[in-house]
Amino acid sequence: NRRDLMSIDPIIVLIIVMALGIGIAVGIGANDETLSTVAGTGKLSLNKVLMIGFVCAILGAFLFGSGTSETIGSGLLDASIRTTPFILAIISSTIFWLLLSSLKSLPVSTTHAVVGSVIGVGILAVFFPWSGLTPGAPAIGAAGIIKVLIGWVTSPVVGFVGAYLMHKFLSRVVLSKLKGMEAIEKSEKIFVWILLGIV
Repeated sequence: NRRDLMSIDPIIVLIIVMALGIGIAVGIGANDETLSTVAGTGKLSLNKVLMIGFVCAILGAFLFGSGTSETIGSGLLDASIRTTPFILAIISSTIFWLLLSSLKSLPVSTTHAVVGSVIGVGILAVFFPWSGLTPGAPAIGAAGIIKVLIGWVTSPVVGFVGAYLMHKFLSRVVLSKLKGMEAIEKSEKIFVWILLGIV
């Protein structure tokens, strides 16, 4: 929590945060990379894809990061155990699982790993008297878990339906009217930017 961090040298905090960030990035590896489809088309260079991904990641963190952090933090864990040791435990276990999954060539979602770590830490906190958990208070918020599970279940369904409808629309309205290789190549370049906007 903030009091714990205030007692630590800011340089040390920065080093720890950077090390953990690098650990998560290395752990993710080739998993959970939405821009890989854009790079795979070959229409944009890898450097351009990386720069676009970097900009979008920064914008996403600033514009939408607070909502995600609130759901994962206050929505899942009781305030009494949202302390620095528990946060570090969550991040460390997330890094461990991402590294293990990447080493074993297993598909993994960073979001799933984080939520799983949060729930795991919340469960373990009940069994540790020194956790600071308020007596009788639930360590894990049921409403927060239900909200996350609803998102996990509905997002692939919505994505599938949206992709199917988009495919039908493009096939009938756009692709069916293209004549010649030159027109197809021009449309492919446009579709790459559309794909980039979607991912």
